[in-house]
Amino acid sequence: MIKAILFDLDGTLLPLNEDQFIKKYFGLIAKKGISLGFEQESIINTIWAGTKAMLTNDGSKTNHQAFWDTFTKVYGEESIKFNPIFDEFYKNEFKETVECCDTNVNVRKIIEFIKENNLKIILATNPLFPKVGVLTRMSFVGLKESDFDYITSYENSYYAKPNIHYYENILNQFNLKTDEVIMFGNSFLDDYAPCKKLNIPIHMVGDYIIGENTDNVKIKSGKTEFDLIGINASEFPKVLDDTDTPETKTIVLNKNEFSKAIKQVIFAVSQQETQAVLTGVCFTINNNTLELAATDGNRLTRVQKEIESTL
Repeated sequence: MIKAILFDLDGTLLPLNEDQFIKKYFGLIAKKGISLGFEQESIINTIWAGTKAMLTNDGSKTNHQAFWDTFTKVYGEESIKFNPIFDEFYKNEFKETVECCDTNVNVRKIIEFIKENNLKIILATNPLFPKVGVLTRMSFVGLKESDFDYITSYENSYYAKPNIHYYENILNQFNLKTDEVIMFGNSFLDDYAPCKKLNIPIHMVGDYIIGENTDNVKIKSGKTEFDLIGINASEFPKVLDDTDTPETKTIVLNKNEFSKAIKQVIFAVSQQETQAVLTGVCFTINNNTLELAATDGNRLTRVQKEIESTL
């Protein structure tokens, strides 16, 4: 049963052009740094270094600590005094990045629908910004802190995307299992890949999809090019092989009886590619009974056979 919905922010709930945003953001923060007496190239390089420290954080400290440890190594321990000053930047000047964003007329309806169904709502945005910076970006589409049960930021996170521990920490905080949540994101690297590793259901949404689905295959021959849409292997049942232990559960059936059962249902299998879900035979095992069923939408056939099963 689904208990919580996870949302990415940038490019998902908040339509955002990442390239334009990064250019605008660093222009604004460089301007702020210069006003505080920092050299432009130095402050930009330090911000990037702090960001890298958060992206590679091993969980031994918060992302806030990882960033400011990097900052103070460059400018000295006393430079920690700039922390609240930069927080004010994210509350005020940072608002100018709104010009890199589009509107999302459906976001309020989405939040209200989820709340009406008594599900937890978690804003699983990459925690590379202070909370005030996240709240500022949320405001661009009319979102408030009270809309969410939890919001990740650099103050409360020990990892960053695409580290799978980032997602695991969220699940652990709310005692959630992977099949009790659904993630909505827009990045194949930061959202899709780690969620697939953890078997968290994920939907890629919006007009700002980043990266490529590595499950797809591109075939080129001369001037001909094909894009084949694939599905991650984790979506399929495991196939038994020689590495399976003797305790592996099995079924035993007579090959002649099995062949006869296939012939009795195969005629009803759909031959239409537009009905892909009907182009196979459904096998169901219940105790010592194997049931085969097939349909093309017009005909339905079902056969039951007795088997020896340890399932």
